[in-house]
Amino acid sequence: MAELTIYDSQGNRYTDGDGAPAEVSTRIENFFFGGVRVYMKTGSKTELVVFFRARQTKSGRAEQYFALYRSDTVSQLFTRFKEDLRRRVEDEYDMSLQTTSDDVELFAKLDSGAKPVPGTDDEHRTLSALLEEGQSLRVGTRDADSALALLYKYVQDGAGEIAIAENTQISDLEGCDLTIELGHDEDFVPLGETESRVAQRLTGSSAGTTETQPSRPRATGSETEPESSTLGSAARWGAIAVGSVLVLGLLALVAINGAAVAGVGVPAGLNPVVVADGHTSSPADDESLADADGDADEPTLEAVTIDGTESHSLTSNGEFVDSVSVTVGDDQLLALAGESNQEQVAFRLVDDSGDVLVQDSRVAGGSFNAHLTELSNGDLTLTIAVGDDVESDDVNGDWVTIREEVTVTVDGVESTD
Repeated sequence: MAELTIYDSQGNRYTDGDGAPAEVSTRIENFFFGGVRVYMKTGSKTELVVFFRARQTKSGRAEQYFALYRSDTVSQLFTRFKEDLRRRVEDEYDMSLQTTSDDVELFAKLDSGAKPVPGTDDEHRTLSALLEEGQSLRVGTRDADSALALLYKYVQDGAGEIAIAENTQISDLEGCDLTIELGHDEDFVPLGETESRVAQRLTGSSAGTTETQPSRPRATGSETEPESSTLGSAARWGAIAVGSVLVLGLLALVAINGAAVAGVGVPAGLNPVVVADGHTSSPADDESLADADGDADEPTLEAVTIDGTESHSLTSNGEFVDSVSVTVGDDQLLALAGESNQEQVAFRLVDDSGDVLVQDSRVAGGSFNAHLTELSNGDLTLTIAVGDDVESDDVNGDWVTIREEVTVTVDGVESTD
């Protein structure tokens, strides 16, 4: 169950004459003066605070508001939040949301799906390690897309309390694990003490040294116990033992494969990972090799969204949803976007009579997007397939490594009759 409360820029709860007692939030007022655009705290109940604008008449001025959203689950949080807010503001308050000004760009793009994360892998590994130690971090970024990319990443990677603001150095954000400051010239830059911590770790790493700092429990939804030096020592010896086993295993695999290539027989049960013709022998062996060297990634299809007049995520907690409802706008199309590490993505849209409305493909190898046209109202079956063939758009072909189907209920398509 979700709760939605609206405040004006002075922190006054918006009542619209509903008879509720007057309520003033000094935190919301401070958020306004600090230019906070998004604040999120996860735990037993997730709290989301977002700045937005709305006007009471079409010709009236767009006033500034904050929405406080509390939910028992993070599943499709941003999509559910925007749908509930639109319902409250437009249907109940008879106002209209304004999404064109620069200060509401974050609100407009909040549920727009995965974006490229700015910064280097080394910088992000360092930030994650610092977060794990319980340190509060502050970084700067240029624009809304970069800020949201960092939000999406670190909400899932150790930041239980995170904020995006024009001024992150306000008292109400002091408890945040990560604050993201807008308005910088670079897409990603550590700020203040975070800059020196990251630089020190990276310098130490490049010099071949390992820096150890005391850890403290993090304020997250789950409790962890601090590691003792004894446990740390045991873990190191365990890692050495595991590493030795892996080295011996890899040497054995090399010997087996060498024998196979040379035409020498090997004992039953010791099948080579790669035989002389270059084909893999078994999935289990492939997975062992992939785990050992980290080069063979599992196929992925994630962060997929489909946009009508509302944005809808087709994935939730790494799983595809069964169905979504969308209303197309004046452009009479659905915009589909997502990410995959495969080389090709193909789409097929079929109506309830089995007629194929759309069949298309795109080169992926990262992010992809497509505009689906030739639509009809009603329940449509959308199939998305990814694989390693850059020639085919057949979603049922042998080249496919992942295939997903979602029922899309479409409304707003204008008849051509």
